[in-house]
Amino acid sequence: MAGKKIRGITIELGADTTQFQKEMNGLDKSLNSTQRELRDVDKLLKFDPKNTTLLAQKQDLLKSAISDTDEKLQKEREALEKLKKADKSPEVEKQMRALERQIVDDENKMQNFNKELKETDKASSGVEKAKDRFKKFGK
Repeated sequence: MAGKKIRGITIELGADTTQFQKEMNGLDKSLNSTQRELRDVDKLLKFDPKNTTLLAQKQDLLKSAISDTDEKLQKEREALEKLKKADKSPEVEKQMRALERQIVDDENKMQNFNKELKETDKASSGVEKAKDRFKKFGK
């Protein structure tokens, strides 16, 4: 996904970029997998929005997505700093712009994940409170 947008990045500071590309591809695969699972959980929550098992799974998946996105952002920022130190050839400038766009995109995704996690936490706590009330009412 994101690795395809900045596929041709070459940091000419005597550093080998194959490790960077492998890390980015690994993070992208992990994020894609997590996002697929999130979509599946969201589909099921549409039919049963108060299912505590699904809400717990969604919370775990969102935490994982936030962690992976944060790690990816750190690596992208490190790569951007290396590019800024490199000579300012047109190719490096192009790569810097692509990487900056990717960072903005990932920051937006991070904000969305955090927002969704807060909403899920709120829904989950509301469901738990309702269960407790029903238990007390039943007694």
